[in-house]
Amino acid sequence: MPPPEARPIGRAALALGGVGIEVIFGDDMQGGALAGVVAREGHWQPVTHRSVCAVHDRFPSQRRAEHHARLRAELGGRALANPISLTLLCRDKLACQRVLEAGGLGMPPVVDTGRHAALEDWG
Repeated sequence: MPPPEARPIGRAALALGGVGIEVIFGDDMQGGALAGVVAREGHWQPVTHRSVCAVHDRFPSQRRAEHHARLRAELGGRALANPISLTLLCRDKLACQRVLEAGGLGMPPVVDTGRHAALEDWG
């Protein structure tokens, strides 16, 4: 496994660790405690079950639904970031853009004339 510095997510975990926020990468949760690895300078350090404040679903709900359901059952009131409703919305980029626009967020125009024509227009 490449060291944390080799990937953006690893560098982010190192930066968060530097301000006291430990990010655990794992999916083995028991009684609200998570086992996995944490980013350290130059390597990933295994950790045993540690209590967590929140869980971020990076992909298990999509690829490992049964495992993800067990993880959700272990949350016990902890926050779940990136819930399945948001994941499903983001799978449809146009629907996501419409929701963001309806919420007042400025978005670039939708291009439906073909990728190459849009790239030519944009330069």
